Amino acid sequence: IAETKPAELYLSGNTTPSTVPAAGGTYYIYVNNSGTQTLSWNVSNINGVSVSPIENVNGGTNKKISIIIPANTGTTTKNYNIRFYNTILR
Repeated sequence: IAETKPAELYLSGNTTPSTVPAAGGTYYIYVNNSGTQTLSWNVSNINGVSVSPIENVNGGTNKKISIIIPANTGTTTKNYNIRFYNTILR
């Protein structure tokens, strides 16, 4: 019988700088699931930032995620927090 290992979230290859230029840009991160269960996530309330794809990561695989940050045409600094986290269901 194969052992069931919970989904484990691991992020790598982050190209998103801590400060994004006013022109915005496209950045990438890899979401890896080293467990055997499915890892799920969602994106909400990120004010124009596009994150894709929004889909599950099966056990033992990874996905390249693009993060598109729009240009800031105003004079006010904008702050974004993008969080990935794993919830273990029991």
